Amino acid sequence: MTKAAIEPAPELVEGPGRTSWLTRLLGAKPLRYCAAAAAAVVIFIGGAAVARLNMTPERETVLIASADNVSSYTLPDGTRVWLNRGGKLSYNQDFGRRERNIAIDGEGYFEVTRNEECPFIVNMHDNLQVKVLGTTFNVLSNSDEHSAEVILRSGSVQVSDTESKELVILKPILFQKVCLR
Repeated sequence: MTKAAIEPAPELVEGPGRTSWLTRLLGAKPLRYCAAAAAAVVIFIGGAAVARLNMTPERETVLIASADNVSSYTLPDGTRVWLNRGGKLSYNQDFGRRERNIAIDGEGYFEVTRNEECPFIVNMHDNLQVKVLGTTFNVLSNSDEHSAEVILRSGSVQVSDTESKELVILKPILFQKVCLR
């Protein structure tokens, strides 16, 4: 093998007063503009992807009892619900993953499946909320009259106002009923 074959080509060697082909290439203004444009495109696409994920609408399931009958339903977690005439209950697609949140307008009787790691929360009008782990109770949420009623049959429930942070805990005595106006 000859000595010339082992040594790098003189144009690739850096030294005093010499720059490598990579340094010369990256120092070119058109390449800088292309690199900046490519970085901007990557940032834009990444931001658009994150925004799209955050803007995906949640699917909501709505259960409505007919005006003539009481309707019974079984929720995805096994909780049984009876909605009185014209009652409306809704929950989103994440129901049962971290929390079991529902919203109700009207009257409903609940037999909640016990799950201490995933509380069952009933949201009513005017920032009222009932939180349970596993129990049977009745709620009446009348948004037209701005009144709400919670009747405990067994277990215990926490009734709270999410705005004022006031709360009442109902426990099974003989019969407990809370009316809020």
